[in-house]
Amino acid sequence: MSRRTTRLVRWLRYTSRTVLLPITITVAVAVTLSSFIRASEFTQLDAQAATGCLLSNVAFCDTFDNPSPNGAGTRSGDLDGVVWGVSRTTSDDSPGQGSYFHWNASTRDTCGTQVSAPERDVVICNGQLVESVTDGEAVAVLAMYPRQPFDFAGRTGTAVFDVSDDTEGPHAAWPAFVITDQPVPAPYQDAAGVADYARNSFGFTLAGVCSDGGVTVDSMFTTSNYSFSPQPFSNIACVRPPSQIGQLNHFEVRVSSSNVEVWASDAGSTQTREIAAASIQMPLARGLVWIEDVHYNANKFNNQGTHTFIWDNVGFDGPILPRDLGFDVLDATHTGSQSGNLGYLMPAGNSLQLQIQNVHDVAKASAALLEFTWTPHSNASLTYSLNGHPPHTQSWLYGSAPTYRSMTIALPVPLSEVINGTNTVTLSSSDTALGGTSVGNIDLILAGAGGGGNNNGSSTSTPTPSATPTVTATATATATATATAQRTATATATLTPTATRTPTPNPTHTSTPTADPTPVSNAAFTTAASVSPDTIARGASVSISARISSTARTNVLVDVEIYDPEGNKVFQQAWDNQALIPKATVSFQASWRVSHRAQRGQYVVKIGIFGPGWTGLRDWNNTAATVNIV
Repeated sequence: MSRRTTRLVRWLRYTSRTVLLPITITVAVAVTLSSFIRASEFTQLDAQAATGCLLSNVAFCDTFDNPSPNGAGTRSGDLDGVVWGVSRTTSDDSPGQGSYFHWNASTRDTCGTQVSAPERDVVICNGQLVESVTDGEAVAVLAMYPRQPFDFAGRTGTAVFDVSDDTEGPHAAWPAFVITDQPVPAPYQDAAGVADYARNSFGFTLAGVCSDGGVTVDSMFTTSNYSFSPQPFSNIACVRPPSQIGQLNHFEVRVSSSNVEVWASDAGSTQTREIAAASIQMPLARGLVWIEDVHYNANKFNNQGTHTFIWDNVGFDGPILPRDLGFDVLDATHTGSQSGNLGYLMPAGNSLQLQIQNVHDVAKASAALLEFTWTPHSNASLTYSLNGHPPHTQSWLYGSAPTYRSMTIALPVPLSEVINGTNTVTLSSSDTALGGTSVGNIDLILAGAGGGGNNNGSSTSTPTPSATPTVTATATATATATATAQRTATATATLTPTATRTPTPNPTHTSTPTADPTPVSNAAFTTAASVSPDTIARGASVSISARISSTARTNVLVDVEIYDPEGNKVFQQAWDNQALIPKATVSFQASWRVSHRAQRGQYVVKIGIFGPGWTGLRDWNNTAATVNIV
């Protein structure tokens, strides 16, 4: 039986378990068969979804049928480097001894036993994704994600993946699943020497070993504004692990704003049962889905220090949302077969300069991020610049989190500083210990530049333009089943929130905007903002963080504006169609570069909440924060 036929049978079995009338099942069979016979009538995504990911409303699905040529020039190995991002981090870091995220070569136990290292430690063979890690008695994380957002706002969304979960426990090797609000590299939870907390995230680990030899969930966690919290959950059942190479467990993650359920199958089956559940107030309603291979000195009590996991059929349902482009700095050691450093040194008292090559479609982007992992030894600040532009400084974001551990970060970059072609990045830190700080997994992300579209009614309309172009979030283009083949680009991410440069209407310069006389929502809003630094010179940049919460579930447009001492608007950025849920605070980040000719004095940050597409004022904070220009 061919692999496609096997997948078709699996999908039919899945469909027969759902609540469908016999005639509906018959129609589904006919449609699925015809997708193989007349491929031109159906997208590749439709066929993959029907036969691989077992989703009825597919937004993304990858069945890993063949290696992709688009992995060249990226950290993604055989994965499509336009669609997937891959990152690696480890606790094995000692810059004083020349170790900058040291990564060990590994040995795969399938697809031919051979030594593998970045970027050849991620391969596709036999129609499956295969990766291997050797932890070297440390914590090691190999993380992979499709750069397309999973949106579960106002509904229960489903994400799926297959994996050979043969874990020997939490001091061994295990699979993990994470959803993050930003595409920060190698996001995870608290571990020895690793604290790569995403700004906002939810995740769980599959390192539970049951008394009958089965496997299950052993932890759940969230991060909110970089603060890590273990979450209580209920263990309900276990599933049988693989008994031979190539057998996989099928997992379904059903997540909403307040609940999560994990369903799984015995290895080699697609018949799922609920294995864990929790009531969690999710810190996000849209995010990026990560599948991860995690190790913790796996030979100390077990035998998985060198271990291979096999994955397949990764996908999720919901609306199809725009993708970003991502451009990788390759790992420092990327021979494909040798151990060595993943990262580079930001030397104490000096700077690191790297090049990000083959950047393209900057004009299509709505925003940009510079992101990486780093191991600070104090509550250090980061200074960064692109292409010789004035530097930006980011103060410590992680609160009271301990140092001397790998951390992950995404820094906003003004689009005016990004160019097509080769971009030069300069990085430095206030950290002076151990000769400097390791930095790795460096990416430049261009929000929305990869296109993609929306379905299920997501808006692509552009508001009526005003005289002044500003930044507002709107979906772009139309849905595509597969990414355009662009070498060195890693597409399909989105920043949350996303933004697109389009002219938008705005409130008058000197007064609070006129409210729509008809209430558009019964929600009450709390808004606040902070600026860093709060006193700056002309020509410098200031970071603005706006925080929004709502008493009711709703979608809104968030508008941040800055006014000079005479009441003239000098900056505006807006994020359209943002999902808010009760008891959750959503943060929006912006960066404003002050003109060299700006008037000195106190400037005021104002926050407006509107209906999607500027359809009526809901809330206005006339003095959310102030910043002094000197």
